Amino acid sequence: MNKSLHTFKLSAVASVGILVLLFGVPQAFAQVSGQVPVNSAGAAQTLQNKQSVRLRQLVNDYYQANVRFNPIGATFSGDNRFDDQLGMGIAPKQRAQQLARFRSFAKRLQAISPAQLSRTDRTSHEILDYELATAFSFAPFPDHLLPIDQMGSMPVVLANFASGKGSQPLNTPKQYRAYLSRLKQLSGWIDQAIVNMREGTKTGVVQPKALVVSMLPQYQKLVSATPEASVFFTPIKNLPVAFSVADQAALTASYRNEIDKRLNPALGRLATFLEKDYLPASRSSAGLGVLPSGADWYAASVAASTTTSLKPDQIHAIGRKEVLRIQQQFAELGPKMGYTGPAVDLPKWVAAQDKFRPFKSEQEINDSYRKLNETLKTKLPALFTLIPKAPLEIRAEPELTRATASDHYTPPSDDGSRPGIFWSVVNDPA
Repeated sequence: MNKSLHTFKLSAVASVGILVLLFGVPQAFAQVSGQVPVNSAGAAQTLQNKQSVRLRQLVNDYYQANVRFNPIGATFSGDNRFDDQLGMGIAPKQRAQQLARFRSFAKRLQAISPAQLSRTDRTSHEILDYELATAFSFAPFPDHLLPIDQMGSMPVVLANFASGKGSQPLNTPKQYRAYLSRLKQLSGWIDQAIVNMREGTKTGVVQPKALVVSMLPQYQKLVSATPEASVFFTPIKNLPVAFSVADQAALTASYRNEIDKRLNPALGRLATFLEKDYLPASRSSAGLGVLPSGADWYAASVAASTTTSLKPDQIHAIGRKEVLRIQQQFAELGPKMGYTGPAVDLPKWVAAQDKFRPFKSEQEINDSYRKLNETLKTKLPALFTLIPKAPLEIRAEPELTRATASDHYTPPSDDGSRPGIFWSVVNDPA
């Protein structure tokens, strides 16, 4: 989902988490000072310490730049300092400023010699070098002209936060005000997204028609007849009884006013634009390859997703070999299941058999997942030396995105305050 927020690739959400594992939580970054101890190892050790401090300060600066550019990403990773900020990473000016910061970070990184670092710090040096190079590889491509897709974008993310059960906590008046602050910024984000998509229609950078048809109902559902009917009013419906009468009244009035006066009209503009302007301008093709510089854009995406130097055609060849290998297994498995047709059609046959569709409800499916998870936890120690500390929860995908989502996973927060979550998508239990 974070991909759809359109920051530079591998920014705050995915990348800095690795560096956090090596260096500690973000708050620890701020404690790095320029003072380094001189021990008995002498000048060489002192130089290593100085290089380490420089690297750690650079990692801290890199992290802070990313979470300010992408506050939503910070929320997903458990850094709640910016829960009242939305970020405008789709704005060309903001993107240019972030790219300039990255160039500055790369220059500073090049001035730090890996040979003068400890083994752990050399690994961190390599990771940061890789992430910056990946960001630069995407700089030529206008992904900000595709700010909306069927998997989720800023309006959908905030709508899914409204329950208080997602990454953004809603337990205190301060947290309620933080979420309200984001709602106040969402109207501006929507208008910028429309500007971007209008430019995309002029330059040929638009979404495939099938995706626009799929996502249009999501954004139409976000428009409500009254503030009280809005999904963004959900926090008010769930106001904790512990809130003071004054806080309850003030928050209710503020949410109602913001949704009625600014947010709902902005959502209406977005839904209308998608239906009347963007859908007719969308393309019949699929994939990035047909877009301007699409082949290079796709190659950069493949490299970032696989962390290999393999070309798309090479990866496709691997996929074809895997399909053949699996179909050979189908040929052996099918007769054991009572199937005698072509191996390639085994999945279709299985899907049509009532005996392989025992579930009658979403609850039964998710209970089955939970039982499976408990079984798997007993098997992990035999396969891995490092076992996750954070628990795993099974949750149903929010109704807003259920029709277009597939099963997916949200990692736990870096500080351990939020579990990992497997989001189960059940549209038809049978």
